[in-house]
Amino acid sequence: IISFVTLPASFGLALVADYLVPALLGPKWIGVIGPLRLLGVFVAVRSVATILPNLLTAIGDARFVMWATIASAILMPIAFLIGARWGTNGIAAAWVIAYPPIMVPMYYRVFQKTKMQLKQYVSIIMPALGSSTIMAVVVLLTRAVLPAGVHPLPSLAVLTVIGALSYAGALLVFYRPRVNHMIRLFRNMRQRGN
Repeated sequence: IISFVTLPASFGLALVADYLVPALLGPKWIGVIGPLRLLGVFVAVRSVATILPNLLTAIGDARFVMWATIASAILMPIAFLIGARWGTNGIAAAWVIAYPPIMVPMYYRVFQKTKMQLKQYVSIIMPALGSSTIMAVVVLLTRAVLPAGVHPLPSLAVLTVIGALSYAGALLVFYRPRVNHMIRLFRNMRQRGN
């Protein structure tokens, strides 16, 4: 459920950062476009991994989570220190580069403890990932035909609408059964809540 929202939003942010920043923050903030793009990619990866420590703690593996957190507390500052040589882009790149080595053992442990296979996990997030990829291609093609020199706000609006429509369209065309399952799930949750 998280991936259905966060993956397209994160990819979208990375794709339109050069329109978003000048349109909403102004030209003096142009320097944050690079870090925003990198962190958009990071958020896409991070958002689907947020539940892993909670899951391991819930099934009684808090010790592993503790050691992974300690390793992260050691590795991430070192990565930031190295990345700081290249300014804000380097610090953002440090997140993107240093985070996967921290998460790989976490994923391995979750798969080991829950008996889930990587193939199963990928099939669960594939609708969001596949549709986000299609959205990215459509947005990149749209960017290629947008006229240069136009105020960034109209271009941002066009790219946002096209991105949202292409994502929703891809979900409905390629993953309709999964979307229908999600809708049923939400309806059942609402009925139980009432």
